[in-house]
Amino acid sequence: MSDVVRVMVALFVVASWACTRTHPTASGTELVRWDKTMETEPPVLAAKEVGARTSKDVVVVAEPNVKGPVTIKVHFETAPIEVMWDGETERTSSPVAARLAVEADDDWSLSGECAEGLHRHFGQPERMIKTCRVVMKHIDGSLHATTSFALDIAGDGTVKADGIDFKFTVSG
Repeated sequence: MSDVVRVMVALFVVASWACTRTHPTASGTELVRWDKTMETEPPVLAAKEVGARTSKDVVVVAEPNVKGPVTIKVHFETAPIEVMWDGETERTSSPVAARLAVEADDDWSLSGECAEGLHRHFGQPERMIKTCRVVMKHIDGSLHATTSFALDIAGDGTVKADGIDFKFTVSG
């Protein structure tokens, strides 16, 4: 085998190996940016803010049962709104904007999205919730892992993290 062919084969092997490994998502990368004006549900779009917005920052550390943890910074704003549901006007506290960004990640390729619509909290209709999801993918040789977790951002200023086989720490 000629030296040129050996170099080409070596480059191909290195390139193939590099393509099959996960490249962690950089700190500061924005995964989600959402605000109420992006909704398509008519009652949510027509809802009126009837008070001042409140801003809050929360840090969520998500530790899956495989590989390392990720840290997500959640910045969100809430406001009292009036929304018409089923012909009746309700006054409720609601998320009106949210941003999810990577604070730390050593092992995962991350992406994010928010579900369409706002929904009422069961048992507490006076607070609305926006659900966003972080998807985590890891490829390293024979290990191919994909998992995700949800963040429920509530109008009362709380954030709840939920996912199967995760341990969460929420602070802020």
